[in-house]
Amino acid sequence: MVEIFEGTWHDPEYDNFENFLKEIGIGMIQRKFAKNLKDKVTFIVDGDKITMNTENTFVKSSLSFILNEEFYQKTPDGREYNSTFTFNDGKLFQVEKAINNKDVPSTCTRYIESGNLKVILNCRGVIATVVYKKLKN
Repeated sequence: MVEIFEGTWHDPEYDNFENFLKEIGIGMIQRKFAKNLKDKVTFIVDGDKITMNTENTFVKSSLSFILNEEFYQKTPDGREYNSTFTFNDGKLFQVEKAINNKDVPSTCTRYIESGNLKVILNCRGVIATVVYKKLKN
């Protein structure tokens, strides 16, 4: 079940992240800045409700959702989406449908591999990978 994601994940390693950020419309200065951030992501599961808290030196954000229910999401950089999360075969899938013409759709797949949280980001065929380590309690 989705509880496999519970806990805090940190120390991300990025692959092709800057190109992904460019594809979703993030400007050059923000891209250079973002690729060097070492954020933490905490998953909290409370019944049907799942909360993802993300924080780094400059930004804290929280996203709560219920699986299979579409909801409005505004990203920290101002993009607006109708998002849906689903869970299947140990993977947490997120589909972001752009609301505004200036924004672009994207997907995110999260799963546990070798004890790490692996995140695959895809926007119009530009794929980035982020791998987080589990923070020991």
